[in-house]
Amino acid sequence: MYYPCIVIQIDNILFCNVYLPPAGSARYIEIISDVLNTISNVIDGCVYKYVVVGGDFNIDFDRDTETDGLSVLQSFIDEHELVTCDDAMSGKYSYTYRHSTLGHSSFIDHFLVNKSFHECMSRGDIMTVVLISQII
Repeated sequence: MYYPCIVIQIDNILFCNVYLPPAGSARYIEIISDVLNTISNVIDGCVYKYVVVGGDFNIDFDRDTETDGLSVLQSFIDEHELVTCDDAMSGKYSYTYRHSTLGHSSFIDHFLVNKSFHECMSRGDIMTVVLISQII
């Protein structure tokens, strides 16, 4: 199976979309490392102000605290000084995926951003950043 990542740059914002395999998949750590290394190479090779990495990480940051996958992801987060946007999710839902007939839910979809982008989010400047990028 192929686990893609898509990276595009719009003006000064680098967007990375990722899908990581679920734990227990064949070559799990190797695939996660390869995908994150690919994104790292792009991040290191681009000139940008903001970075947004989002997608299905297949890792619940609260439940999967002892997994090798989270360890690899945490190294990537630390290397690029990213922060999670999970705290921006509010309301009655504490999950990003729900299988209603089985009654299962998980929080495996995440957005990671660099600190300057997170500061804009905290101030409510997110729309301004995106709109300016689209106009230029």
